[in-house]
Amino acid sequence: MDKPGIQEIFSKFSDCPAISVKPVSQGLINTTFLLTDQDGKQFILQQVNREVFPEPLQLMQNIERALPLLSDTDYHALALYRTLGDELLFRDHHENYWRLLSYIPGSEAYDLPPELKIAERAGWLVGKFHSLLQTADPSEYHVVIPDFHSLQHRYRQFEEALQQAKEERLAKIKPLLGFITHTAAILQEYNSDELPVRLCHNDTKLNNMLFSKDEKEPLCLIDLDTLMPGYLHYDLGDALRTVVNTAAEDEQALENISFSKEHFTAFIEGLGQHPGFMTEEEKKEIANSVAYMPFLHGLRALTDYLMGDVYYKVNSPEQNLDRSLSLFRFAELALAERSFMQGVVQRILG
Repeated sequence: MDKPGIQEIFSKFSDCPAISVKPVSQGLINTTFLLTDQDGKQFILQQVNREVFPEPLQLMQNIERALPLLSDTDYHALALYRTLGDELLFRDHHENYWRLLSYIPGSEAYDLPPELKIAERAGWLVGKFHSLLQTADPSEYHVVIPDFHSLQHRYRQFEEALQQAKEERLAKIKPLLGFITHTAAILQEYNSDELPVRLCHNDTKLNNMLFSKDEKEPLCLIDLDTLMPGYLHYDLGDALRTVVNTAAEDEQALENISFSKEHFTAFIEGLGQHPGFMTEEEKKEIANSVAYMPFLHGLRALTDYLMGDVYYKVNSPEQNLDRSLSLFRFAELALAERSFMQGVVQRILG
């Protein structure tokens, strides 16, 4: 959409005109813009992807309900702005839904931790987020994407994609089938049935965490679209896969992918600064989660590749395949480090 169109949408939220519009490229799902109004105040304007979120009002209601719980002196929660007509979303004439969020100046996010401190502070931030939300009743929140992190569900989708895929792409992934079947069986066996349902972020990768540019201190988690009932190990595993992996999730040179024991330990040390909110079963599940979540994401990327790249934005025809190979490799490394991770968790978290 062009600048005048974005300015027109912003006018539905504010009487003060937007004088600057900059696209924000980060993110695989929603279309995002950084706006500056005539008074110099900055905002994030986003178009919610209805292919992914068919009920955008429900996700906005979840966010609005949770934000008061996320208000604390050392947690810089985002703010939502309603339209001038007091609605959570603006629907344009193309049936697109838009929302306006606060922008936190002097903040930055990382795809990979630039230093060990970020790993420790990331653990602190995820722990802080969950300690603030531990009083939330998950039953009061909408499930915006059913079975979002269910491995059984994602495996069924993968099997369906195998039946529909074009022969060229199918041929490229056939060497992976043995690994996928074997690893899925292992991870299902490890999965515990004794975990409490919590209100979870469900997308806690490192680049959804904001840090102050100068002090590199944690500010808040962003991208709350998938805030809904879930399990703590979803959030811990998703964060750890991006903190502990030394390479990007679409790294093509698989030899560059490694498991950083130092970063894992630092993350758990940060997490341990919020004692008391985790059950013993949740602590035991941490080591499994570090393999579970990258494998799940790898399976989703491979499914999307087979379906013709309909879910994730891609910059090249093979990017989803590259994502899956990279994520599978890290899941394999994480499985090999289960004993190490269990030892660290026991030593730090008890």
